[in-house]
Amino acid sequence: MLVVIICSFIFPAVNCLLCLQCSGISQPRHCKSVVECDVDKKCGVEQISVSNGQHLYDVGCFAMQECASNITKSGECRECCGKTLCNAQGCNEPGYPDVMGPICYNCPMSTNPSLCSSIEFCEVGQVCEYDFRREFGDLVYSGHCAHQQICTQNSASSAQIIGRDLDKRPSIVEHVCHGCCDLDLCNKQCAQTVKNPCAPDPCVHGQCVSTQDNYTCSCDSGYWGSNCSFNPCVPEPCEHGQCFSTQYNYSCSCQFGFWGRNCSINACDPNPCEHGVCDPVLDNYTCSCDSGYEGRNCSVIIDPCIPDPCVHGQCVSSHDNYTCSCDSDFWGRNCSFLPSTDCYGLQKQNLGLPSGVYNVSLWRSHVKIPVLCDMTTESGGWTVIQHRYDGSVDFYRNLSEYSDGFGDVSTEFWLGLSYIKEIADNGNTTLRMEVSAADESSAYEEWPEFRLGDAPSYTLHVGGRGIGTAIDYGRFFERNNNGADFTAKGSHCGDFLHGGWWYAGCTLINLNGEYATPGTVSAYHSGEGGMVYYSFKENASLKTSKIMIRRNT
Repeated sequence: MLVVIICSFIFPAVNCLLCLQCSGISQPRHCKSVVECDVDKKCGVEQISVSNGQHLYDVGCFAMQECASNITKSGECRECCGKTLCNAQGCNEPGYPDVMGPICYNCPMSTNPSLCSSIEFCEVGQVCEYDFRREFGDLVYSGHCAHQQICTQNSASSAQIIGRDLDKRPSIVEHVCHGCCDLDLCNKQCAQTVKNPCAPDPCVHGQCVSTQDNYTCSCDSGYWGSNCSFNPCVPEPCEHGQCFSTQYNYSCSCQFGFWGRNCSINACDPNPCEHGVCDPVLDNYTCSCDSGYEGRNCSVIIDPCIPDPCVHGQCVSSHDNYTCSCDSDFWGRNCSFLPSTDCYGLQKQNLGLPSGVYNVSLWRSHVKIPVLCDMTTESGGWTVIQHRYDGSVDFYRNLSEYSDGFGDVSTEFWLGLSYIKEIADNGNTTLRMEVSAADESSAYEEWPEFRLGDAPSYTLHVGGRGIGTAIDYGRFFERNNNGADFTAKGSHCGDFLHGGWWYAGCTLINLNGEYATPGTVSAYHSGEGGMVYYSFKENASLKTSKIMIRRNT
């Protein structure tokens, strides 16, 4: 029985690990109980949160799978270690102080020394004392801290009586052994002369395993050598990667883009791509070229004029793009369109054209002018002849200006009576007026068979009554304005109503009148001189006006 005790506790590193074991303590190092762990476990510390926001700790033997994570399921700290009593510290809690006596077993009068798990912390100058004796034939063990001098005296006294035969009478108490030692947990053994080769621990990065008079080291991962002191990954040889040690060597797992024995080679440094971004691929690279370049190293200029994209014109390249200088009468991005006489003709050539400003060539005079095209309203194809929305252009002009046109087709403008007449003369044409008010309401009206007489009067002709939501009050435009000459500044109605129109005593529609604040009444002729449409908002100044024409065939 005694031989088993000595084997188990003189060399505690043999197939076992001694760890502190307590639950719910304020600091791991205050635990005063030890346990022998199984070979597949380690010493551990686990943090526990309590209701008042404080932390307590559990210490003991933890399975390897638990030690694989430093965080518990509840998010608290967990740390593991592989040396005797190493879980006296952990999770940011301090361990034992540097100056103290040994840690000793503290078990008074135990008949089974193997069950002794209590420990105590000795003061400086104290040692671990042990005593084995037989009482009534039972082996009784005692262990605790004692001052060096007292322990030595007790050992000497005990040695004098061990083995005595007092008058040949049977003894009730028989001393087996008594002694002192100064190593941690050394007082469960009965041989003062036995030395533990694992104390102090000779294994720098590993676990010491003692034999009868020697030791071996079970090295931590990555370390090797008789004392587990050599790691080929320290210092780190992998410049841009992670080192993995093997038996006597190492290998590097390189970061993306680096390669070589020590991950020191980057195919993109320096950048081989003259006009692009280098992308490393294993031990090579690819180039993502800037616009206008191609080739292995993005060094070849792409000519956007090959093949020639200009159908009827000359291509002019500009780095990664091109422009077309079109032949006479052709237009468009690729010089593929013949000029049209109006927006309706443009739409027929390309149904996908958006609304905007385009150049047209008038059908009779062949004069080229820019026009604003509405390609969305009622199937599109409308040529805008008047547009007002902010009052930035003054429409109180003379007849000559109304004949030639004024403003800018990109902003506010009047296209010009001469151009309007020629466009309308190209076929059966519809006239459309669109208006909106200060309250954001809107309306429109259309008249069929619109045309103008010759200059300079440009007499209005419409072929029927208006159709729409703005309403032609009393069919005034159809009956009164129809057949009227266009007059402007310098005429009776032109001055009276501050604009230019097909006035006839004078008008209920004055879309070329003064642009006043929308919703207010113009100062001219009780509001009739403003930009008004009487049957829509009476004499309240309108917010926007747009007049358009479109061929029907």
